[in-house]
Amino acid sequence: MNISNLHLGKSRITVFDKPFICRFCSRDVFIPYEVYLNLRKFEHVVPDGNVYGGDVAICQHCGEIKHFTDPSDFDVESNTFIWAMKQYL
Repeated sequence: MNISNLHLGKSRITVFDKPFICRFCSRDVFIPYEVYLNLRKFEHVVPDGNVYGGDVAICQHCGEIKHFTDPSDFDVESNTFIWAMKQYL
């Protein structure tokens, strides 16, 4: 699942049914965002790419920013796509 499939709104997000919990205030309401960094000046780090897409969620109580990736992937053995992330608005 790409972050663009998540809605930009206050929500609870789970990965394999485990909720995102803020490490500062222990709340679980976040707004997810997709962010892009221009890496042209960092070519020694990412030689083939100019733009890096990342995922963040901002805690709606204290403002902590949680960086994450979506571990959803295709399972070759079962021939199905496993959706790891869920969002509850």
